[in-house]
Amino acid sequence: MECVCMNRIEITARLTKDPEIIFGKNGRAVAKFSVAENIYDKREKTTKPQFFNVIAFGKTAELIGDTLNKGNKIHIGGNVEIRPYEKTDGSKGVWVQILLREFEYCEKKEQPKQQGSKKAQVA
Repeated sequence: MECVCMNRIEITARLTKDPEIIFGKNGRAVAKFSVAENIYDKREKTTKPQFFNVIAFGKTAELIGDTLNKGNKIHIGGNVEIRPYEKTDGSKGVWVQILLREFEYCEKKEQPKQQGSKKAQVA
């Protein structure tokens, strides 16, 4: 039996700030934003936020820019990307982000007239 490797993450969280929308040299939209979910720590008996960086491309990025704001609750699904980098002090760091594949609105929010579905998928 062959094992199929899978890199998949799903999170329900709130945006920590408005999405940043930029356009690449090819004109394709890129949305960058972060989300946070509260995680209960049994040992410390406290709830702490856990933050995730998210990136989306194309029409999905444009839709995110048009419909999401800081504080909105969404369910996201995607792949985890881990990239090493060198910090300004010369030490090594790791950048972790979620490559968004789909998202779903968790709260009622007025949608653009051309948007019929409450679920968006990367084209």
